[in-house]
Amino acid sequence: MTHALPLSLVLAAALGVAGCTSTVPATTPETSAAAAASPSVSEESAAAEITIADPWVKATDTEMTGAFGTLGNNTDADIHVVAVSSTLTDRAELHETVSQDGSMMMREMADGFVIPAGGQFVLEPGGNHLMLMDLTTPVEAGTDVELTLEFEDGGTFSWLAPVRTFAGAQEEYIESTAMPSETG
Repeated sequence: MTHALPLSLVLAAALGVAGCTSTVPATTPETSAAAAASPSVSEESAAAEITIADPWVKATDTEMTGAFGTLGNNTDADIHVVAVSSTLTDRAELHETVSQDGSMMMREMADGFVIPAGGQFVLEPGGNHLMLMDLTTPVEAGTDVELTLEFEDGGTFSWLAPVRTFAGAQEEYIESTAMPSETG
């Protein structure tokens, strides 16, 4: 009996803290290894329940690199992603990889992409990904990169992605003719 009051206080405190947390779902086993990937969602976004699993950025000493992970949409509406930004560079793009003349080529997505209602959108080497360009300093393994997606409704979703080494997916980049560069 002597523990009933303290236990009830602990439970009440835990429920109170839980009530103050973000609408972003709790960390899943996929993201627990990347605990630094602490996502935040803007309050005005209809996409208040976006998640990122296994986020990472490829280490590089060149002028561009990719960012990857699996985006989840826990709402009942599709979410249209229209832009990406990063504290690492002023030039970031939403990319797809396509076959052109027998080679795999990366290019900017003309209209972004959609995270389906109740579904996922995979960002992976050799496929759809976030491209960070015009880098002026090396991106070193063991550091973190902040990324932010912008949605068609004006909302945003931000997270930190750990940087790691990766030797695969050596596609070439082709400038998009569908969308003019904003860094002209």
